[in-house]
Amino acid sequence: MKLVILIVAVAAIAAPAALACGDEGAENLLATPAVKAGLTAAYTAAHPSTRVGGPAPGRTWYGRIAGYEFAVATFGAHPTVFSRPPGSRWKLERDTHGAVCASLVPVALLVGEWSYRHWARQCYLEPR
Repeated sequence: MKLVILIVAVAAIAAPAALACGDEGAENLLATPAVKAGLTAAYTAAHPSTRVGGPAPGRTWYGRIAGYEFAVATFGAHPTVFSRPPGSRWKLERDTHGAVCASLVPVALLVGEWSYRHWARQCYLEPR
Protein backbone atom coordinates (compact mmCIF):
# COMPACT_ATOMS: atom_id res chain seq x y z
CA MET A 1 0.00 0.00 0.00
CA LYS A 2 2.85 2.41 0.81
CA LEU A 3 4.38 1.64 -2.58
CA VAL A 4 1.12 2.58 -4.34
CA ILE A 5 0.92 5.86 -2.41
CA LEU A 6 4.54 6.63 -3.27
CA ILE A 7 3.96 5.93 -6.97
CA VAL A 8 0.85 8.13 -7.02
CA ALA A 9 2.73 10.93 -5.24
CA VAL A 10 5.64 10.77 -7.70
CA ALA A 11 3.24 10.76 -10.66
CA ALA A 12 1.42 13.81 -9.31
CA ILE A 13 4.69 15.70 -8.95
CA ALA A 14 6.00 14.68 -12.38
CA ALA A 15 2.80 15.45 -14.34
CA PRO A 16 3.11 19.28 -14.31
CA ALA A 17 6.79 19.02 -15.26
CA ALA A 18 5.90 16.86 -18.26
CA LEU A 19 3.33 19.41 -19.43
CA ALA A 20 5.78 22.25 -18.95
CA CYS A 21 8.17 20.55 -21.36
CA GLY A 22 5.60 21.20 -24.07
CA ASP A 23 5.27 17.67 -25.33
CA GLU A 24 1.47 17.62 -25.16
CA GLY A 25 -1.35 19.98 -26.00
CA ALA A 26 0.45 22.36 -28.34
CA GLU A 27 -2.02 24.75 -29.91
CA ASN A 28 -1.46 27.14 -32.81
CA LEU A 29 -3.37 30.39 -32.27
CA LEU A 30 -4.30 33.38 -34.41
CA ALA A 31 -2.10 36.39 -33.73
CA THR A 32 -4.84 38.99 -33.36
CA PRO A 33 -4.18 42.74 -33.49
CA ALA A 34 -4.27 42.73 -29.66
CA VAL A 35 -1.60 40.01 -29.50
CA LYS A 36 0.57 41.87 -32.01
CA ALA A 37 0.14 45.10 -30.01
CA GLY A 38 1.28 43.27 -26.86
CA LEU A 39 4.33 41.88 -28.68
CA THR A 40 5.13 45.34 -30.05
CA ALA A 41 4.88 46.84 -26.55
CA ALA A 42 7.26 44.19 -25.16
CA TYR A 43 9.66 44.75 -28.06
CA THR A 44 9.73 48.53 -27.67
CA ALA A 45 10.12 48.23 -23.88
CA ALA A 46 13.23 46.09 -24.45
CA HIS A 47 14.49 48.41 -27.23
CA PRO A 48 13.48 51.93 -26.08
CA SER A 49 15.42 53.73 -28.82
CA THR A 50 13.80 51.67 -31.59
CA ARG A 51 10.57 52.73 -33.28
CA VAL A 52 8.46 49.99 -34.85
CA GLY A 53 4.90 49.90 -36.10
CA GLY A 54 4.46 46.20 -35.45
CA PRO A 55 5.79 42.84 -36.55
CA ALA A 56 6.53 42.22 -40.21
CA PRO A 57 3.48 40.91 -42.10
CA GLY A 58 3.37 37.12 -42.24
CA ARG A 59 6.23 36.76 -39.73
CA THR A 60 4.36 36.25 -36.44
CA TRP A 61 3.91 32.78 -34.93
CA TYR A 62 1.75 32.40 -31.82
CA GLY A 63 0.68 29.41 -29.75
CA ARG A 64 0.01 27.92 -26.34
CA ILE A 65 1.09 24.91 -24.30
CA ALA A 66 -0.20 24.15 -20.80
CA GLY A 67 -1.46 27.72 -20.41
CA TYR A 68 1.84 29.34 -21.39
CA GLU A 69 1.85 31.37 -24.57
CA PHE A 70 4.79 31.71 -26.93
CA ALA A 71 5.33 33.92 -29.93
CA VAL A 72 8.02 34.46 -32.51
CA ALA A 73 7.72 37.77 -34.35
CA THR A 74 10.06 39.63 -36.67
CA PHE A 75 10.49 43.36 -36.14
CA GLY A 76 13.80 43.79 -37.97
CA ALA A 77 15.95 41.35 -39.89
CA HIS A 78 15.61 38.40 -37.49
CA PRO A 79 12.91 36.80 -35.34
CA THR A 80 12.41 37.72 -31.70
CA VAL A 81 11.11 35.22 -29.14
CA PHE A 82 8.44 36.13 -26.57
CA SER A 83 6.64 34.28 -23.79
CA ARG A 84 3.66 34.99 -21.58
CA PRO A 85 2.69 33.06 -18.45
CA PRO A 86 -1.05 32.87 -17.71
CA GLY A 87 -2.43 36.27 -16.68
CA SER A 88 0.80 38.13 -17.47
CA ARG A 89 2.21 40.48 -20.08
CA TRP A 90 4.44 39.47 -22.94
CA LYS A 91 8.14 39.22 -22.14
CA LEU A 92 10.88 39.44 -24.74
CA GLU A 93 13.01 36.34 -24.20
CA ARG A 94 15.63 36.76 -26.91
CA ASP A 95 16.48 38.55 -30.12
CA THR A 96 17.77 35.86 -32.45
CA HIS A 97 20.20 35.81 -35.33
CA GLY A 98 17.72 33.74 -37.35
CA ALA A 99 17.27 30.45 -35.49
CA VAL A 100 14.83 29.80 -32.65
CA CYS A 101 15.98 27.22 -30.13
CA ALA A 102 13.88 24.69 -28.25
CA SER A 103 15.23 26.07 -24.97
CA LEU A 104 12.97 29.09 -25.61
CA VAL A 105 9.99 27.65 -27.50
CA PRO A 106 8.82 24.03 -27.22
CA VAL A 107 9.47 21.84 -30.26
CA ALA A 108 5.79 20.85 -30.24
CA LEU A 109 5.03 24.43 -31.32
CA LEU A 110 8.07 25.08 -33.50
CA VAL A 111 7.83 21.89 -35.53
CA GLY A 112 4.45 20.38 -34.74
CA GLU A 113 2.32 23.50 -35.16
CA TRP A 114 4.40 26.08 -37.02
CA SER A 115 6.38 23.79 -39.37
CA TYR A 116 9.75 25.27 -38.49
CA ARG A 117 12.60 23.33 -40.08
CA HIS A 118 15.58 21.91 -38.25
CA TRP A 119 18.78 23.94 -38.54
CA ALA A 120 21.35 22.77 -35.97
CA ARG A 121 21.24 20.97 -32.63
CA GLN A 122 17.95 22.01 -31.00
CA CYS A 123 17.44 25.11 -33.13
CA TYR A 124 14.99 25.72 -35.96
CA LEU A 125 14.33 28.17 -38.79
CA GLU A 126 11.05 29.69 -39.97
CA PRO A 127 9.28 27.82 -42.74
CA ARG A 128 9.86 29.22 -46.21
